[in-house]
Amino acid sequence: MTESDSPLLIIAPNPAWQRTLQLSQLIPGSVHRGLKLNETASGKGINVAKILYFFGQRQHKLLHFLGGVYGDLIAKNLSDLELNHRAIATKNHSRIATTLCHDQHSTEIIDPHCEVSELEWNTLAEVIKEEINSFQQIVITGSFPNGPCQAVLKILEQTRAHYQLYYDGLRPDLLALKPDLLKINLSEAQSIANLNETEHLCDVIQKKYALKNLIITCGSEGVLWKEKDQKQQHLNIAPIDHLVNPIGAGDTFMAAVLYAKCKGADMCDTITFGHQMAALKCGVSSIDQMATLCKNKTPSFQS
Repeated sequence: MTESDSPLLIIAPNPAWQRTLQLSQLIPGSVHRGLKLNETASGKGINVAKILYFFGQRQHKLLHFLGGVYGDLIAKNLSDLELNHRAIATKNHSRIATTLCHDQHSTEIIDPHCEVSELEWNTLAEVIKEEINSFQQIVITGSFPNGPCQAVLKILEQTRAHYQLYYDGLRPDLLALKPDLLKINLSEAQSIANLNETEHLCDVIQKKYALKNLIITCGSEGVLWKEKDQKQQHLNIAPIDHLVNPIGAGDTFMAAVLYAKCKGADMCDTITFGHQMAALKCGVSSIDQMATLCKNKTPSFQS
């Protein structure tokens, strides 16, 4: 099996039912009537899986917790798409995320993390143990819900030699697994490096966590990245002309990077493609509106 054929196991335990509400304006302390409402399954892992699916990638599989009425809505949305996913049922409800879009600004309101029991975490660990034999590449993205997740961390550590790990996040116990690729944003990078300047930012983080590849998204300031034994690189980006909703742009970037990497693109082309797709997401209100854009923008990379 070639790398481009190799499926990704996307572990994203904390999905959300996303409500995106368009407003003419947002005034604190006032009553507002929405202009338009869009609802869909979301969360970082679902967003990544959807973008890869929109690129025509059907071989990947998503693992997550789902519970309650919103968990049922998430499951139905993904099943209607025929997106390959496996859910571990939880007693508590899946969360809601509400985005208020107004005047080219977005305000995100996310429910508190749900509580996942030790038994439910252990069930996820058993599912990962079962599924991992079919996957050589694992993606972990997004936060973890509350609860004792030691069994999941243990199975990931025990099997670490058998898979490549792509991680979008800051959990120390996952950083300790030495991801093959870590993607974080600028504020996250400066936080874990305890460094304000960017000139040596990649060097400090890569050395601290023994990373092979590091990508730092910097908003309007572009993207920093560093490959193992290479110098830190910087990609400048053009301003976004039409801003609707930037929520999900980082997940779109991550999915585009994974797609390009699996297609054999070099890092510069990978980063450029990631930015192009993230910019397109900023111009639409919902991840689901990326379906046609992804289909029209899917490139053929020369490895």
